[in-house]
Amino acid sequence: MKFAVEPDGKRYVEVHRPLSQTEGENTRTIAYTLPAAFHAFAEDKAVDDLQLKKAMSRRAGYPVVVSAGAGSTATSLSAQNSSSDNGLLTQ
Repeated sequence: MKFAVEPDGKRYVEVHRPLSQTEGENTRTIAYTLPAAFHAFAEDKAVDDLQLKKAMSRRAGYPVVVSAGAGSTATSLSAQNSSSDNGLLTQ
């Protein structure tokens, strides 16, 4: 997982599916540990919680805008992987 705040204030996350440990593991549901700095990033009021949860659930592997007020931009940037579930990562 990568996350960033750009000079213009936009916030991005890039979540990849973890490599499976065994052939039978589903890389979409494997839980993984989030970096400590991510919690401060995620709790910032400038981050749209719903967009962040969607990006974390999709694990699309490319940057997605999660800035508050940028919902339509985040949706269009991640449209190629339009999963309808709203699952959350577990730690």
